[in-house]
Amino acid sequence: MKKSQPKNLPDSYLKECSKRLETLIEESNYKQYELADKLPFGIAMVSRYATGRKALNVEALIEFCNALQCQPFEIDPEKRIYKLDIKSRRNIDALLDSLPADKIDLIEQLIRAIKK
Repeated sequence: MKKSQPKNLPDSYLKECSKRLETLIEESNYKQYELADKLPFGIAMVSRYATGRKALNVEALIEFCNALQCQPFEIDPEKRIYKLDIKSRRNIDALLDSLPADKIDLIEQLIRAIKK
């Protein structure tokens, strides 16, 4: 089965981001099933993202940051995932419209970080 990943990002960088995510999950003292209750995807996807079997995308990055109360750069320190993913998105308005108001702040943080 082919793994989904953002185009043009090396596997080594995506693995590093997954490792950072895994560390944040461990430091949060959440069990994966507890974290999954806070996310719009199940425990299997939490495991796949944390182990690097599924590459993080901007939506998952935002969801994890919200649930873990962390900043995107703590997972993606070079801002490569969300820069690439947002730039390649055809309909960013649809993404924003689909998010609850409390997640809009994270989107605004991402946009500010991209502009830097």
